[in-house]
This record gives sequence, C-alpha cells and structure tokens, in this order.
Amino acid sequence: MKKIIILILTLFGLFSFSSCQSKKKESSETNAANLEIDIGKVKYERIDTLFTEFKYRYHQLMSSPYFRSSLKLDDSWIKDLERLNQKSGHELFNQKGVSFQLLKDLALAYGRSKGLETAYTINIKRIIENAIALNEDEKRQYATIIESSDFEVNFLNPNIDSEIIKVVNRFRKIDKLYADHYAIRDSIMPLFWELCPKYFKLLVIRDSLRKPLIDSIIQSMVSNKLKMTNNQRLLNSLITQMSDTSLITIEKAIAPVFNIKKNSIGIYNSGNYNSGDEKLLRKTGFFSEIRNEMIPSQKIYLYQNVIDSLYVNPKRVFLYSNKNMYESTVKKFGKYIGECFEYYYYECNTNSAIINEKEFMFASPFKLDLTYVNDSKADSLINSNFPNLCYDCPNSWHMHKTFAKLNGFENLYFTYSVESGKEIDDTYTPLRALYYVKNNLIIKLWSDSIDLFGCGCL
Repeated sequence: MKKIIILILTLFGLFSFSSCQSKKKESSETNAANLEIDIGKVKYERIDTLFTEFKYRYHQLMSSPYFRSSLKLDDSWIKDLERLNQKSGHELFNQKGVSFQLLKDLALAYGRSKGLETAYTINIKRIIENAIALNEDEKRQYATIIESSDFEVNFLNPNIDSEIIKVVNRFRKIDKLYADHYAIRDSIMPLFWELCPKYFKLLVIRDSLRKPLIDSIIQSMVSNKLKMTNNQRLLNSLITQMSDTSLITIEKAIAPVFNIKKNSIGIYNSGNYNSGDEKLLRKTGFFSEIRNEMIPSQKIYLYQNVIDSLYVNPKRVFLYSNKNMYESTVKKFGKYIGECFEYYYYECNTNSAIINEKEFMFASPFKLDLTYVNDSKADSLINSNFPNLCYDCPNSWHMHKTFAKLNGFENLYFTYSVESGKEIDDTYTPLRALYYVKNNLIIKLWSDSIDLFGCGCL
C-alpha cells in the first residue's frame, strides 16, 4: 500500500513539475513577445524623435545664408547628421522616405558653392521638402491655428482676466505646434508677433485697473506705531524704501542670497542699479584691477577694508534658508563681472552650520518671525500670474514655490524658483520674492533674481 501511495505521489510530482515548466515556458514566450513589441515601439518612437531632430537641422541649413556659407566639406554638421543616422541603425532616413545621402550631398554642395543656390541644390531641396512635408494630422493642426479667424481680443471687457486667459491658451497651442513641427516654423512665427503685443497690452490694462486696490492694500500694511515687531519693521522699510537706490544692499530690509558659489555665502545685488553699491565699489581697487582687461575676467573681486571702514563693529545680518535662520556678519564686499552678467556681492562669515546649509533664500538686518511652510495652492495662484510666454529669454518666473509665511500678517508668502527634479538655483533665473496672495489677486512686494542664462549677451 505504501509503495502504491509513493508511486502516485511521485507521478503527481512529475506531472506538476512538467506543468509548471510548461507554464514558465509559455509565460517566458509571452513575455518575450511582449518585450519584442515594446522594443519595437520604443525603437519606432526613438527613430521618430531622431527624425524630428533631423528636420530641425535641415531647416536650420535652409534658413540662413550665413549658415550655408559657413559649411565646409568636412563640416562637423555633416558628421552630426551621420551620427543621427547611426543612432537609428541606419533606418532613420529610409523609414521616412528621405535618403541620407541626399541631405549630405546638399550640405556638401552648399559648401562647395559657398552657400549659393545651384540647379543641383534646388533639385535636392525639392526632393527633401516633399519627403518631410506635413502629414495629414499636422495639416489639420496647422489649419486650426492659421484659419481661426474668430480669435479676437476685447480690450474693453471689464473681466480683463478672461481676455488674458484666451490669449494664453492660444499662445500655448501655437507654441506646441511650433515646437513639434519644425517644417512650419516660418509660417507660425508671425502668429507670435501678432499675439504678444496684445498680451502685454492686456497686462498694462489689468495693472491700471487694479492699481487703486493694490495701493490701498500696500498702504494698509504700513504702521506708525511706536512699538512694533521686526516683521512690521521689515514691511515698513520695504514699502517706504522701494525706490531708494542710495542704500547699500546690506542696509536694505531684504536682499537675496543665492546658492551658486562653492564655499562662500553672501548677499547679492544682481539686477538693480544701486548708487550706494556703486559708490562703495569706487572706494576699492576694483576699477584699477580691471582697467587693462580686454574681456571680462569672469571672476569676483572682493575687498575687506571697505567693509571695515563702514562699521565700528562687524555688520550683523540674519541669513534665512527655506527651513532655518542663521546669524552672521559681513566681511567682504566686491563685484563679479562676466561676459553676460554681473553682480555686487557681500560675503558673509560662516561657521560649520552655515557652510553646510545648501538652501539659503535671503538676508535681512531684522530677526524675523516666520512660519516655514509650503502652500501648494499659493504656488499655483502665483505661477498662473506668470505664464511662460512672450519672453525674449528663458526664465524661471513660472516656477515659484512658497517656503515661508510672515507671521502677524495674512496672505504674505516668501518664494523662490525651482525646477522639477533639480536643486535650488539650478535654473535659468534663480529668484526670491515676497507676495501678497489672496484668491486671484497677486501683489509683488519684493523680488530679486539673477540671470544665469546670460540674456544680456543676446
């Protein structure tokens, strides 16, 4: 009996093992098939992305006689195209009906003819243009934008915000079409020229309509009490000294601290003319040091004596990060001068706690009472007030994030700019600001930024 039971169990085990192996094999084959499909999809999308890049390079070649005339027989641009072709496993141009050799021949022909059109280049251009012409979906999108004659802006509308929203929505549709389809960029560009002046005119109208309300709210924040908190002193100083450029930066109610220098913490003045800082700089050796420089040295010049001459005791400042406050003193003053931007800089003394802090926000002579908090609703309201459109240069004004509230006052938020997935100040224009935020009313009480993109060079 025992032998029979053992035999049955053994046979059952073998059957189960065989069944299990069969299922594993079946599962493995299914996964392999799915994987092959996924790989094929990824490969196609990758080729599509590469082809978009190809179209961009082709239209760059076509758009400028200066670009064409700079081509040489061994131009790196052609090598870039060859790399594009190799990336796609030599399927890029064949799949899209464009011969890579045709494009290469076109570039070489321009190089030989020093950018001049010939019968040969005209013929190759015609062949390539036909191959990369708009598909039906692209034509429909283009027609929707171009032929939308019903788009009008009513500058007399009492609800001026609704007109701004209309312009913003249209801009984003045009911008997406412009970004996705290089072949029609020349046709789309005039639509921006038509739209942006309307947008800026609407902003001027909105600001003029809101001005009485904004002025009254700002004035209501000023106090004449003999006894007041440091928070109130900050607001008083900020509001009454808004246009005063005679004060040096470290005497102002608030100034930005950016996290862009290694092993140094300091207070910046980057975008605002300040006669106080300029006069202080003239007391240093800065101008004699840069006198013989033909091009900007792209370094910072710092001087300690000028700070020592201003104060009997070390100048105390409070440094605020997005979570803490630190007390410090100013030790040096100077200026950074680069090819595309410059700034005044007040270097502060540090200790181990300060030097390890990586997320400084601003400095103030006042010891403030803050609640460190992020308000996502306030973030959304502020950023909706700064849609990223119609600017000449990339910027970070649509990337505000609140980090603190000023206690004793409703609706006052400190902010900084931050890009998703990046560290603080790893962005085009690191910025700091203080806003009044109530529903859709956004009032900027203070802001400062630094242009790391280098818009000044454009």
